[in-house]
Amino acid sequence: MIYYILMEKKFFFIILVMLVLVGMRADLFAEEDMAGKLVVEVVVVNNKLISTPTILSKVKTQIGSVFSQDKLNEDIKNLYASGYFTDINADLQDKDGGVVITYIVTEKPLLKEIIFRGNRQIKDERLRRMMDSQIDQPLDYVQLNQDVDKIKSFYIKEGYHLAIIEEEILVDKDTNEARVFILADEGGRYRISNIKVRGNKAVATKTILKSIQTKRDSLFTSGFFDDSKFKSDIRTIKQLYADKGYADAEITHDVEYDKDKNTMAIVLDIYEGDKYTVGTIKIAGNDVIDTMTIEESLKMKSDSTFTPYKLENDLAGINELYFEKGYISARTIPEVVFNKQKQQMDITYNITENELAYIEKVIIRGNDKTKDIVIRRELKIKPGGVFDGAQLKRSKQNLNNLGYFEEITYDTAPGSASNKKDLIINVKETKTGQVSFGAGYSSVDKLIGFVELQQRNFDWRNWPTFTGDGQKLSIRAEFGSDKEYYDLSFTEPWLFNKPISFGFDFYNRYRSRNLYELQRLGGDVRLGKRISDNIHIGTMYKLEQVKLGDIPYWATPESLPDVWVEEGEHAISSLQFSLVRDTRDSSFNPKSGGVIDNTVEIAGGPFGGDRDFVKYMGELDWFFTHFENFTFETKLRAGLADQYDDTNMVPIYERFYAGGANTIRGYKERHVGPKISGEPIGGDSMLIGNLEYTFPVMKNIKGAVFYDIGNVWSDIGDVGKDFKSAVGLGVRVKTPIGPVKVDYGYGLDYDPGDEKGRFHFSMSRGF
Repeated sequence: MIYYILMEKKFFFIILVMLVLVGMRADLFAEEDMAGKLVVEVVVVNNKLISTPTILSKVKTQIGSVFSQDKLNEDIKNLYASGYFTDINADLQDKDGGVVITYIVTEKPLLKEIIFRGNRQIKDERLRRMMDSQIDQPLDYVQLNQDVDKIKSFYIKEGYHLAIIEEEILVDKDTNEARVFILADEGGRYRISNIKVRGNKAVATKTILKSIQTKRDSLFTSGFFDDSKFKSDIRTIKQLYADKGYADAEITHDVEYDKDKNTMAIVLDIYEGDKYTVGTIKIAGNDVIDTMTIEESLKMKSDSTFTPYKLENDLAGINELYFEKGYISARTIPEVVFNKQKQQMDITYNITENELAYIEKVIIRGNDKTKDIVIRRELKIKPGGVFDGAQLKRSKQNLNNLGYFEEITYDTAPGSASNKKDLIINVKETKTGQVSFGAGYSSVDKLIGFVELQQRNFDWRNWPTFTGDGQKLSIRAEFGSDKEYYDLSFTEPWLFNKPISFGFDFYNRYRSRNLYELQRLGGDVRLGKRISDNIHIGTMYKLEQVKLGDIPYWATPESLPDVWVEEGEHAISSLQFSLVRDTRDSSFNPKSGGVIDNTVEIAGGPFGGDRDFVKYMGELDWFFTHFENFTFETKLRAGLADQYDDTNMVPIYERFYAGGANTIRGYKERHVGPKISGEPIGGDSMLIGNLEYTFPVMKNIKGAVFYDIGNVWSDIGDVGKDFKSAVGLGVRVKTPIGPVKVDYGYGLDYDPGDEKGRFHFSMSRGF
């Protein structure tokens, strides 16, 4: 009996297979019969919402075209891609020797309305803006699911962690129109009450909690859970462990809800794994650079902690060594093998040095205003030379110091041979000219106003823009309650296209002080030469007329001979020599390196005039930076002045002064040093030291801690006998109207009757 049943089932299966094969064969014959025939009619059925012309506009097979099954398949794909249909079939019929194509479509319902239910805390309109599903468009089920997920994520971000969001779709069969209901069960709004960390030994809980963005509810934080931030936090914790050598660390989490209090506790479970250290280090493939030099460049040494981050840095360091020698195509591939016996990572740096690269052409792009020659003359790397990475860095530093560009990047392009490359310099120009005016206040000059026209990339021959040749022009007028300055300055940094600078200044400056009024009218001519990348020498001839007057009635010649001897008009003719060594990484925002500036001025004697003196001024300014934006600056200034040719004394307006915002803070302006009747008269020698540490507080705001020390002495022989010092705090603020600097200095060596503590405030150059 069982045998017959099995035989019947087998017979039935064979018949079924034969019928399917016959049907498939019939279809194949039908397709073969239709191939090559003309399409005589195209019909669409079952469409209610989408018009037939709209549907037919999306297919390539049209009446009069030759039928192709491949084209028909492509047309069906295009109709699906339109997003209008859930199902599409094509029926083929023979009519008068041609083909009739009938598209049988099942349309998606038309979305007519989105209705929100259950949302008490979040308004309908806010939820609707999150959705990409569009009214009066075919209902896209995939998009609707994505919209629901968005709403749910939003609820979680807002603290509704147990919210349930679902959709319900009602379709009218007669009109094929759909109404979508978004059903929300919001639950309670949960805040983070606690973040627990378990399983951590290598990294302290305090360190982990401080490094992540997710915070518990407090006076300063909302305590709501943000999934995107939390995912980032997991990566941060993994990086903390990787930096300590735990590359296999895994972090999982769980959430504990307290529905009565609407709070949630996050539990972080940490599997630290093993700590990896560095075993043996081998260098392979190097011929150009010796092994010892490469090993000394590595930050990750044997027996030190192994981290992927340090490995990447060392790879970059090796490539940098080769880049600086012109092997710009050198590549280093690390081979890291785990030594189970020693539980260490053995590293082999496999180096492929490739060819030494030479520069074929230097191509400059992006300089719409600045002439090519202005850029090329600052380059330390030339066509035909070796692709020297160190000189390329120096070239970029030179271009940055011009102040003409906000961005400078390098690229290379293949040259005429495998070892030849074109160097491409891409620059993005910044504004180099400005017309500025405004007002400021300082503890020295009180209320001041100014107007200034300045162009750092001036070209006197390029009318009407006058830009592009790298010259510097400045015209400035400054006026206030105690001063009135007018200045004109011009500098050509590359005279005759050689590293020789030429410039001149004209000025008329008036200044009122307690003991006198002073006016200086004059000018100077300057010449300088760049000896090397860091050393510059210069000379300047200056001629000016000095007029001192309006001495107060109480200042008698007997009590203030230093002032009365200069009463009236005098001519000063002097020659100045300077030697500057500048190793700063940037002229505008230095973080390392320094400046040594030495200047000697000789007035009178063979140069004429009626005042004879010699002055030396020296300055050392050095910068150190750590943690990127924490900068330590040390500055030392010295000055010596003496008279000659039977002159009684150095003029009071050529002496040195100290005290105040720019020298020794915490003391009254110019009041550190010799005084008569409580008024400063300056000295012939000066020594000032400043130590300042600046650190970021927030964007555009820096804090400062400083220590100032120094003094001014009447005679050179008294230098070092007595010092005034001060400590203090400061704030540096970068504002749209100009920099603001506020310091509070507390003098440690006050004279009797002086104030203890003084603010120094300055704000200027607003534009």
